[in-house]
Amino acid sequence: MALRFQNLCSETVWIAFIYYDPTCGGGVPFRKQGWWQVDSGETFNAWNVDLRTVNSYAYFYASSATGTWSGTGNAWCYITQSGFNQCFTDLTNCNEQKDFVQLDFGGLSDVTVQLGPASGQLNIQGSVQVTCTVNQAGPAAQNQSETADPVIYLQLSELGGSFDHTWFFMADSCKKEMLAVALAAISTQTQVVAWVVPPPSPPAPGGPSPECYNLYIAAS
Repeated sequence: MALRFQNLCSETVWIAFIYYDPTCGGGVPFRKQGWWQVDSGETFNAWNVDLRTVNSYAYFYASSATGTWSGTGNAWCYITQSGFNQCFTDLTNCNEQKDFVQLDFGGLSDVTVQLGPASGQLNIQGSVQVTCTVNQAGPAAQNQSETADPVIYLQLSELGGSFDHTWFFMADSCKKEMLAVALAAISTQTQVVAWVVPPPSPPAPGGPSPECYNLYIAAS
């Protein structure tokens, strides 16, 4: 469970980050930090925390040799071109103002911010960790759209009741391994811990299935 930045560009990306810090005064309890170097193809773990336990909002700004990832004009912040770690209202050595992108964790426990592949291109993937019962699992008919064939689905019921008998598709990168875990859970009647995109509530009839990123057998 964390906030991660994944660099899908062909060049290095530099990232600055703003997050809630109640020790910061001046009427703005936020801290600003930078710059983190994330090379092409790398994923950087910026905040190793369950995002459900922190303030719902954070902000980032990123730049590369050919472009930037900036906000919509509502989150300007004074920062420095060199490394910094200071409260939001601390202007020591600040020599430029940047417009940050707002992140809304919205009850998610884990968020990956994908930068690229083109400069300025952005995709945010969020998931929540849940303990579930696996009801069904298996491959679908050919020519489904979620992943390369075969698309593998599983039906989960969350123990807390947030969703019941809901279908998810397994992430393409590890769907065979997750299918093995799901089938083992069914055969042994064991619960699983899953990282999933929260399904809509109420479910949209005929709508696309949300994604399951990771699946593990839960400790008994």
